Amino acid sequence: MTESTKAAMPQLWLKGLGAAAAVIICLSGIVVLLWRAPWVLDRLELRQLEGSAKATVVAGFRTALALVLASTVPAAGLVLGARRFEHTRDKDRRDHELAREAQVADRFVQAMELLGAATLAQRLGGVHALEGIMHDSKKHHDTVVQVLTGFIRERAPRDLESAAGTQAPGDVRAALTVLGRRPQCDDEMEIDLSHVDVSGADLHHARLDRVLFVGSRFDGVVLIGAVLAGSSFYQASLRGVVAHSADLRGAQLSEADLREGDFGGADLTDALLKEADLRGTFLRGAHLGELGTARIDESTVFDEAVARGVAVEVEAVE
Repeated sequence: MTESTKAAMPQLWLKGLGAAAAVIICLSGIVVLLWRAPWVLDRLELRQLEGSAKATVVAGFRTALALVLASTVPAAGLVLGARRFEHTRDKDRRDHELAREAQVADRFVQAMELLGAATLAQRLGGVHALEGIMHDSKKHHDTVVQVLTGFIRERAPRDLESAAGTQAPGDVRAALTVLGRRPQCDDEMEIDLSHVDVSGADLHHARLDRVLFVGSRFDGVVLIGAVLAGSSFYQASLRGVVAHSADLRGAQLSEADLREGDFGGADLTDALLKEADLRGTFLRGAHLGELGTARIDESTVFDEAVARGVAVEVEAVE
């Protein structure tokens, strides 16, 4: 017998004695109730009866009371059984959640090991493993977003000395794609991908609204149908992007380089374009806000009505 078992013995004895005392009290109460109940509940009528008549009434009363008490036993058993079942179900649910969280934690550790591996294939495996965790566990959603954001910033910083962007590594493009299809939450954390170089990435239909891309390089990125509303591309380079039908409502594009980009059919309502470079940019069918001091020339393609509205600005440039 172990020390813990010995220590628990007094408690077990006390519980057993308590249960036995409760059973004895209940049985005593039932006996008293069966014996005295007829006299307590109907003593006036019984006083008027004598002999066998009184005995018959008392016996009938006791029989009825016994039947009532007997019927309460199964009902009590059902109530106790239901409570026991509910308790067991809740315990099983808690145990399942604990086991699931432990499994997710193990998966997260393995994914982090893959993300720091030497080979591209392993890092790609780590990125997609983190995506699975993000979809399976709301608790780890923000953690995965932070990890992938840090991974992109570390692996693909923008080279300010280079005049042109370089093709982003495959694992960086994969991480950015995963962020673009992350589950939507009510209270989403801010994503800061400022001063990174993700040139050449394919982000069609990605959801990257309200993300900071300040000073980042997006040259040649495919943004067809992407949701970028409220995102900041201040002083970013988006040369040659394909952003047809993209949602850029309220985006910050001031001083951004948008030359030779395709924004046909894009929604730029309320987007800030102060001193943005729109030379050679295709904007036909786009919903534009106030162009202000945006740089445009004869190679900028507008709808006819828009072109008439900015004619003075075109003549004033260069």
